[in-house]
Amino acid sequence: MTAEIVTIGDEILLGQTVDSNSAFIGKKLHALGVEIQQITSVSDTVEAITSSINAALSRVDLVLVTGGLGPTKDDITKQTLCAIFDTKLVRNQEAYDRIEAYFKKLGREMLEVNAQQADLPESAEILRNELGTAQGMLFEKEGKLLLSMPGVPYEMMHIIEERLTPIINNRLKSNQLFYQSVVTKGLPESFLAQRLESWENNLRSSGFSLAYLPSPGVVKLRIGTNKATESNKKAIVEYVEELKLLIPTHIFAFEDTSLDKVVTEFLMNKKYTLSIAESCTGGNLSSYFVNYPGISDVFLGSVIAYSNEMKVKLLDVPEEEIEQYGAVSKQVVSRMALNMKKLAGSDYALATSGIAGPSGGSDDKPVGLVHMAIAKPNGEVYHFEKVFGGDRERIINRACQYLFSEFYDVLVTMP
Repeated sequence: MTAEIVTIGDEILLGQTVDSNSAFIGKKLHALGVEIQQITSVSDTVEAITSSINAALSRVDLVLVTGGLGPTKDDITKQTLCAIFDTKLVRNQEAYDRIEAYFKKLGREMLEVNAQQADLPESAEILRNELGTAQGMLFEKEGKLLLSMPGVPYEMMHIIEERLTPIINNRLKSNQLFYQSVVTKGLPESFLAQRLESWENNLRSSGFSLAYLPSPGVVKLRIGTNKATESNKKAIVEYVEELKLLIPTHIFAFEDTSLDKVVTEFLMNKKYTLSIAESCTGGNLSSYFVNYPGISDVFLGSVIAYSNEMKVKLLDVPEEEIEQYGAVSKQVVSRMALNMKKLAGSDYALATSGIAGPSGGSDDKPVGLVHMAIAKPNGEVYHFEKVFGGDRERIINRACQYLFSEFYDVLVTMP
């Protein structure tokens, strides 16, 4: 089965809203065996919507449309779809009752513009949305399907998960894909590809696919087949076992995940406590941890000691060490980690100090240099440094990911 995604909204074209919906839809449909051939973003005009949808219907089996279903006059998707599918809007009592109950639950008055969201295309199959007032609408024309959904991400996700997935599996009888993810760290994409060249050639010659999916600090390998037979699944498992022998120290997960999540889960499972002292990363490192529910059981807190004065006052770093070695040094960042661990009473402590730029560098200490340290439960400090390229934001993000990678290795090798 082939599909296209059409996102509607001037805010997307103007860059005011990032189109995260298409990423979710593409990933979900790929897992169901649906091939996404194109993604198009269009403005809130009848002409743009009509031409894009008609073109998509001429090319693929399934068109997924998000946006333009709000209660205001600039949301014209329903009316445009009625024209495309030669139907009309009628009041849907079941949808009206759900919308009325929705506003009653919120303790808010339901206005007429809200009630009009129950006016739905007569020929469409209505896919109810319990999370909002805009309903999903499924149209069929000459064997082609079109699903229109609200642009609000969590509402769209709800309709995809609860309504579209059963339709694809049961009504459309889509072939299921099978793939296995192997998430790696410590090797850039090009180096990883070079290391795995022979293995990859054998994999592809056997009819399996391989995708390199890089993101900050990690590269995910996705091994797949479009025929989910037991023999193919077994073969993929065997290829993964070969990978474990080829790059044993670079694999840290076998599912879609991130280094910060794996590290956080490790800490929580082992009940190891953590504290953080940050300078150049300015709280970014700590922000990763606080994204996870339950982290307060192990994350005790952090200190952002950006200036030298704060390093002295809050972390008790000796002034003479800063004067002798500089704030961006092995000695100072190691002291920050040790004293943070002592201050918080934590099992581990992390520390960063660097030059994020764009100014402030020198020949000895260039922009992008970051010193990092991990204070361990036994009192030892593991120090490391690296020079990162890119702008200020990228240097900070890459430093955080690099520290996660090194901290993961420390955690899994500790007795």
